Amino acid sequence: MISPLRNGHLVVFDEVHSTQNVAAADLEAGGDYGVVQARNQSNGRGRRDRQWHSNPGDCLLMSLVMRGYANVPQPHWIGMALAVVVAEVTDAKVAWPNDVLIDGKKVAGILTEVAQGVPIVGVGINVNTSAFPEDIAHRATSLRMATGHAWSVDDLRDRILEAVESFPEPTGWDSFGDRWMLRDTTPGKRFLTTEGQIVVAAGVASDGALLYEADGRLEKLYTADGLYRVPSEV
Repeated sequence: MISPLRNGHLVVFDEVHSTQNVAAADLEAGGDYGVVQARNQSNGRGRRDRQWHSNPGDCLLMSLVMRGYANVPQPHWIGMALAVVVAEVTDAKVAWPNDVLIDGKKVAGILTEVAQGVPIVGVGINVNTSAFPEDIAHRATSLRMATGHAWSVDDLRDRILEAVESFPEPTGWDSFGDRWMLRDTTPGKRFLTTEGQIVVAAGVASDGALLYEADGRLEKLYTADGLYRVPSEV
C-alpha cells in the first residue's frame, strides 16, 4: 500500500480544530502534508459529524493524505484497508464500515473523505484514555483499559505507518478481504433502517457493501447512513 509519507511529510500540532480539516486545507492550498497529527482536537468528528471525545495526549489523532490514490474510483477500499491495518497492529476486531473494536467496544474509528480527488483518511484511536463520558462508557474502550498498561502514542503511530507500507494494494476485496474477515464482527449485528425495520447483518459483500437480511432475502447497503445500530445495543 502506498504510504502517505511517500509524497508528503509528517506534521504534528498540539491542538487543531480537526486533523481532517487541516489536511484538506493544506491539500487544497498545494501543500505537502502527508500525515497530520494532533495531540488534541477541539472539534474532532466521525461519521455523520459525530463528535470524537478525547483528552489531550491520550489519543492517536491523525489524518493520512493518500495522494497515491488520487481519483481512485472506490475510496472506501482505502478506509477499510486502514481499518484492518489498525486492527492488526492493536490486535483488535473490525466492524463494517469503519469501526475497530476490542471486546465488543469501540477503540478506534476510521473516517474516509475526499478532497481534490485525494482520499484523506482520519484515524482516531483511544490509546491511554482512562474514562469516557457516561453516555458512551458502555460502548467505548481504550488500549490502556483493554491491556492494563500505558502505550506510547507516537510509537503506535509509527507502527501503523510502517504496517501501511507492507499492506497489500487495496485494489478490491480480493486484495485484503481475507484479512478483514479474520477480524470481522459484522455478521449478526442488528441494525435499524430509516424505515424503522430491524435487519441483521450477514457480512461484507465482495464490492465492500454491507450484506443484511430483510424479509428472508439478502440486501446490500453501500453507505452506513442508511442503517443505525439498534438503540438498545449501541
